[in-house]
Amino acid sequence: MKLQSSLRVVFVALAGNIIIAVSKFVVFIFSGSIAILSEAIHSFADTGNQVLLLIGTKRAKKPADEKHAFGYGKEEYFWAFMVALLLFFMGGVFSVYEGVHKIIHPEPIRNYLLLLVLIIFAMVIEFLSFYTAYSAVRKQSSKKIMSYLRSTTDTNLIVIYLEDFAALLSLSVALIGVTLAFFVNPVFDGIASVAIGVILTYVAYFLSSELRDLLIGEGLERKTIQEIRKMVKSETVVKQLYNIRTMNIGNNKALVIVSVDLDDNVKVHEVETHFEKLRSTIKKAYPNIRYLYIDVREI
Repeated sequence: MKLQSSLRVVFVALAGNIIIAVSKFVVFIFSGSIAILSEAIHSFADTGNQVLLLIGTKRAKKPADEKHAFGYGKEEYFWAFMVALLLFFMGGVFSVYEGVHKIIHPEPIRNYLLLLVLIIFAMVIEFLSFYTAYSAVRKQSSKKIMSYLRSTTDTNLIVIYLEDFAALLSLSVALIGVTLAFFVNPVFDGIASVAIGVILTYVAYFLSSELRDLLIGEGLERKTIQEIRKMVKSETVVKQLYNIRTMNIGNNKALVIVSVDLDDNVKVHEVETHFEKLRSTIKKAYPNIRYLYIDVREI
């Protein structure tokens, strides 16, 4: 269900960005606004990003094999990380570079009304895409947004949410910038472009930081681990719980290894019965746990 929801968000964002990217580029030709050019490049980058997300989603579904015993789920983390790099270099760096150039060599804005109509149109489309992502986030969690973004492993949703939020914020900056550039001083067009670049760079940094943790083996939330700990300790045959190791492996799935020592009086043939009961209890509470191993130190 989560996968279908996040894919729907990706397709909505992809359709919206294609329309917006082309519109922005056409308006840039008629207006000469560097802020709108930055926004056009941003939208083209976002379009490429959604394609990368779809590639990652497809490749992550490949079944496990001898070389990748736990499957290819982490492919979605890798391709999402590529999105962060594309957002930084194609969006952030380009916008800052062109903005600085326009500040040094300002040029007057043309066709302000056309610009105004485009920006408002783009904001409406981006808001619809953002609202779709926001609704999907709310269905998955009631946490505060920042807490959700830092804890979720649904890379498709976190990428689209952040991209759409950055797009709305950037369009607001572009609206202010081109208005000031037309009525006050053309230099504000360049300033707006630099500001857009800073926004995109920060979003790319935040996204890459979160994905880095997932790529190197981020575990389940502390609250989840504490609940698993309680379940293990409640099992009568468990004498001591040494540790619980967890790792997200993509596709909203996780690997869990529990290390325990058993009661001295438990018989060997009873161990599997108790463990099967414990596995069933844990997986029922947390269906996202794909692999659950119980390591016995001593019997």
